[in-house]
Amino acid sequence: MKKWYAKAIIQKALTFFPFGFKINYLFQKHVTKAVLIHDDFFEDLTSRGRFIIKEAGQDLRGLKFAEIGSGWHPIIPVLLFLNGAEKIVTVDLNSHFRLSNLYLLIQKLLNLIETGKATFPYTADRVMVLKSLPPPINFCLSTQF
Repeated sequence: MKKWYAKAIIQKALTFFPFGFKINYLFQKHVTKAVLIHDDFFEDLTSRGRFIIKEAGQDLRGLKFAEIGSGWHPIIPVLLFLNGAEKIVTVDLNSHFRLSNLYLLIQKLLNLIETGKATFPYTADRVMVLKSLPPPINFCLSTQF
């Protein structure tokens, strides 16, 4: 049986259990490691973000965006924000949003910017906004990218 097929069956079965969503999150975090930001996944989504920004005309000030299916890590909405988008609405069938995941994502993006390794466009004022955000209470310093 293919891995994705087994995963789909397990995820569907979990929807019938009380707290199935939380069980699925723990399964994804500790077993499949899908909740972590893997480098290949991160690079793929930043590449898509660069494409969207290029197609929109590089300067996103005043523009509004909607993303369907933001998943565990809203990389593209954050890239749009960093490039000046006025408003970004994200929609997902199941809310996988976790404040700690967002904070890890922001730290990864800021690290790339500060080390000069960022491959995506950004504006200095939006970088300052992200730098000024306080870390979430449940952020764990031992978490790795």
